[in-house]
Amino acid sequence: MNSNEHEDGATQEQRDQAFRDLLTPYIDKSSGDEDGPRPPRPALVTFAEEMERKMALNDDKPSFRLESTNALLQKLRMEVRELEDAIKMVETPARVLEEAADVANFAYMIAELYAQVYDMVKPRT
Repeated sequence: MNSNEHEDGATQEQRDQAFRDLLTPYIDKSSGDEDGPRPPRPALVTFAEEMERKMALNDDKPSFRLESTNALLQKLRMEVRELEDAIKMVETPARVLEEAADVANFAYMIAELYAQVYDMVKPRT
């Protein structure tokens, strides 16, 4: 397995595309820009880069896909508390960014995991 592959053999690009494919049917495009997607805001790019940096630090750990959404929600709450503590302690903006990226990463994990199981558990009409 090379450094760009996950334990299931998929590359990060393949995983990202699969996640987009899962979510596309559920995204409301009616509020979007008619001229197509706009480029991401520079601050958002910086934030996303920090999210990826933090995720990469944990590439050696078992996949979050082995967790339940409830377990991930507990971890998200813990990360929110760490973010609150960093703000209360008047930490540096870089430290607050790190904690905010942790929060966002757990929210992302929950969204991805939920999207994967949604079709299996959604109510039949």
